Amino acid sequence: MTSNLIHRTTPLRLELRSDDVDERIISGIAAPFDSPAEINSYEGQFTETIRYGAFRKTIAERGERVKLLGLHDRSRMPLGRAVLLEERAEGLYAEFRVSRTQSGDEALELVRDGSLDHLSIGFRPISEVWDRTRTKRTLTEVALAEVSLVLEGAYGDAAAVTGSRSADTHTLTSEAATRRLRLLDL
Repeated sequence: MTSNLIHRTTPLRLELRSDDVDERIISGIAAPFDSPAEINSYEGQFTETIRYGAFRKTIAERGERVKLLGLHDRSRMPLGRAVLLEERAEGLYAEFRVSRTQSGDEALELVRDGSLDHLSIGFRPISEVWDRTRTKRTLTEVALAEVSLVLEGAYGDAAAVTGSRSADTHTLTSEAATRRLRLLDL
């Protein structure tokens, strides 16, 4: 078991909606299940896969205390907190309420315009299985420390933010709308 926090990133699939309530919710797949990713880290080079059930204990014990950060920056205030974490067939689905702060407002705008288009998890492996050659690692339990909005990801197009809701209305450029539709088709 490693005591260092590890980060894994997935792209956002964004769907913008406005509602009558002031929710400020970012949602999507924070980590895909059974989607091998090529990892090159201080632990070495290997293929990593997260199994369904890996987040079960974190969700049960502290799901609503998981924070949303920007760029894994623990030195700054969080952008928000989880209001829903659940394991679905495709991966860890998460919804985060974004705080009404300057940083929260900036993060929402960067998500809306496609500048921040990945989610990344910060975790500690609890239970893992390596193959004999130590080139493949399967994570069967992890302690989820945080989820961050980031620029680039480790898991390619396998997981993504699927929505952003707030009472504010915004218009999309045709380029941003096309990019979002392309991501939704992945």
